[in-house]
Amino acid sequence: MHLVRQFVYMPENKKLKVLQLADIHFGIEGKDWHNDKVDRTKKYMQSIVDEQKPDLIVCSGDNILSTGVDGLTSFVELMESYKIPWTWAYGNHDAESTAANYKKADLSKKLMSLDTEYLLYKEGYIESGKENRYGNFSISIYNSTKENLLGAFIVMDSGEHDYSISQYQHITSGQIEWYEQEIDELQ
Repeated sequence: MHLVRQFVYMPENKKLKVLQLADIHFGIEGKDWHNDKVDRTKKYMQSIVDEQKPDLIVCSGDNILSTGVDGLTSFVELMESYKIPWTWAYGNHDAESTAANYKKADLSKKLMSLDTEYLLYKEGYIESGKENRYGNFSISIYNSTKENLLGAFIVMDSGEHDYSISQYQHITSGQIEWYEQEIDELQ
């Protein structure tokens, strides 16, 4: 079962090093147009992690490419193999198919059910009427004694591509209100 925690502890006298990965579009080998790219993507990501030695990895959207829970599971296994705290934010490609197991609700449920040690994720705030936005939450950064809050990352889901109007969605006023409350609570 996924351990729900949203915090990172930093050793004294060390700066937090964050690696942001965006638009990975991770596929499933043999199942989509990524056939020849999966191994290259894995090797490239591993080389970046080895070189940078981050304390936290932020995967900030379009992590998988409409590959449903199978692609999500493969991606999580890869990220967990680094043994580094990491988080996930949705992009428009993570759940853009109309198939049932591609919906954010299904992906989020699967993400929460996986046996992970390093994933920092929760569904968090979901605005009524805007159920296509999952994963609005914060990650607190504490000192090594776990007494002092040093800072926080706010993770927000800005929605999807709305093909009916050929536009991308955006952060809502409800999410802004949630953000303001979250910041007040963190302080």
